[in-house]
Amino acid sequence: MTASPATTVLEVRDLATHFPVRNGVVKAVDGVSFDVHRGRTLGIVGESGSGKSVTARSILQIVDQPGRIVAGSILLRRPDGSSIDLGSLDPRGRAIRAVRGGEIAMIFQEPMSSLSPVHTVGEQIMEVLRLHRAMSRRAARIRCVEPLDQVEIPEPAHAVDRYTFEFSGGMRQRVMIAMALACDPALLIADEPTTALDVTTQAEVLDLIRRLQREKGMAVMFITHDMGVVAEMADEVLVGYRGKIVEAGPVDGIFHAPSITVALSEDF
Repeated sequence: MTASPATTVLEVRDLATHFPVRNGVVKAVDGVSFDVHRGRTLGIVGESGSGKSVTARSILQIVDQPGRIVAGSILLRRPDGSSIDLGSLDPRGRAIRAVRGGEIAMIFQEPMSSLSPVHTVGEQIMEVLRLHRAMSRRAARIRCVEPLDQVEIPEPAHAVDRYTFEFSGGMRQRVMIAMALACDPALLIADEPTTALDVTTQAEVLDLIRRLQREKGMAVMFITHDMGVVAEMADEVLVGYRGKIVEAGPVDGIFHAPSITVALSEDF
């Protein structure tokens, strides 16, 4: 998985995220390294507890307590040639808050855990726009219709005044994608975004993510336990097991010529 610096969005090196427990330490992420490239999808697959989601949350410094990053670097490369180590930032500081939603966005398995039931869809997208783009309320109101239209929400100009509980599960997921992409992030992290959806709706959401990636040229990091989704979505694949990467390479190579024989069959 090599690419020129100009196409590399994220470089993760020797990342370690640990959770202290009563009888020791759980090494949820244990020395993980990978790159994510512009316009390409990196699939991360593994069983529950393999460290997939903790890796994603570490990138944005939103690891649940008492977990914390104890080693490694998370280098975000910006289009102007500058870079910043996200792992060195204060999890509650202004610098990492500017990255979240602005340069790196994340969508989750259950939309209602991320969307507010007491604010309209438009109000929630407007909040993101005003935070990261310093827009007036009026300008943000006009702008928030566009991402809803991009994710194919019917009648987006009216949908901005609806509440999330008025939408179906698939439409809520589209709303969350619209909110994530409102500020045109360089990287979209999708943490099992289709697991709770039926097969038809899952296919529609996957098609939507692929189309938006092509249109915007963004990098995508797709986390799942579903090998079928990985085969459909990913360009490169990481296989996680007990906090480590045990296999990495192009998707075709992982499926047709794996280089290791770790006993993962019972995990997937």
